[in-house]
Amino acid sequence: MQTGQRPRFHPAGPARLAVLALALSLASCIIALPGAEALIVPAAPSMANGGAHGGTADLASGSACQRSSAMSVQAFKATLAGTKGGLVLDIDETLSWTVAFWVERMQKLFGNPENLSVKDMADKYKLTQNVPYWQTDEAFAWMQKTRESEEAQEELPLVEGALQGVNDLLSNSVPLVGYLTVRPQAVLAPTERWLRAMGFPVLPVVAKPDDVPFQQGNAWKAEALRQLLPEVACIVDDNPSLPEHVGDRYAGRVFLYSHASAAPHLTHHTRSL
Repeated sequence: MQTGQRPRFHPAGPARLAVLALALSLASCIIALPGAEALIVPAAPSMANGGAHGGTADLASGSACQRSSAMSVQAFKATLAGTKGGLVLDIDETLSWTVAFWVERMQKLFGNPENLSVKDMADKYKLTQNVPYWQTDEAFAWMQKTRESEEAQEELPLVEGALQGVNDLLSNSVPLVGYLTVRPQAVLAPTERWLRAMGFPVLPVVAKPDDVPFQQGNAWKAEALRQLLPEVACIVDDNPSLPEHVGDRYAGRVFLYSHASAAPHLTHHTRSL
């Protein structure tokens, strides 16, 4: 891949099989080797909000207590004393298909001159801020307002197979210890409610401080991952820029979800399922 080239979206079969393979891989190599690693796990998102979690066993049993106030990175690390090699999960585009919610509403509000479906537009542009005909002050103001909206966080659809994938991680004794998200702390409470409503484990959610700009979110997350070593050694995330932010010297692993190729300087670390 040439520098600056957009990572390809790789269509796949049922996401449940993909995340099962991820679970097995993590279970066998949770002890991190030096250097960030990108593991490519294609996904098949679904607009069926909550449809995948019906009948799932109670995953909250035995989990950490519910957190109702913002937790700093250092406070989270302190709760993990004695833990090594833990795994954290990203939320947006890893557990929730957030871009679908945004695209569906922005098509109605700001237009869809290409007449693309929600999925086709999400596949083509990845993020709503990349859509060329939504480059207006009004559209960007709507995006910022929605990032901080409590109601919006609770209306998000579930990524198909995400809950089953988390079940598989736990079934394979992967030490899942929490969630690490660039969502602002202002929407922590509705984020926790959404996770519970979908049936995900009740674990600490570490969110980006409100005073860190959205554009610096992945830099903040990368620094958080470095600070959390060795208690947290792995993250499952969707953003291909995260391995670049943590750098080649990061002693943990970044598992990229839904992307077919890693950043250019990390291609020698890439494995494909």
